[in-house]
Amino acid sequence: MSATNGSGTLVYGIGQIVAQITCVNISGTTAVVGGTIVSAADASNVGNLMEMYFVDNGSPSGSSVGGDQVSPIEIGAPGGFGGLPKTCPAADASQAAALDSLDAGDIVVHAKGS
Repeated sequence: MSATNGSGTLVYGIGQIVAQITCVNISGTTAVVGGTIVSAADASNVGNLMEMYFVDNGSPSGSSVGGDQVSPIEIGAPGGFGGLPKTCPAADASQAAALDSLDAGDIVVHAKGS
């Protein structure tokens, strides 16, 4: 996933879901992104809203992946998730349904200009 200034594309589950990102909210090393699903293996999800939380717990070191965390994709009907698709909720990881630690890779969260 790559998102900047509330726009970008999320590809989730090896292309099972593709979403147009319409909002990003960052607080420290936590980000929440939201948008609209534009393609999905389950066609009934197309047009629904989505949100995901990401936590950057530092760079990987050696065999460690850094402890970064990501929530599963949360899918809701249009009109759900408060201000989505234009306004993301607060970047508060405690609001995520669940957080899983990465097995590989690195999440990088930074505000514009930092």
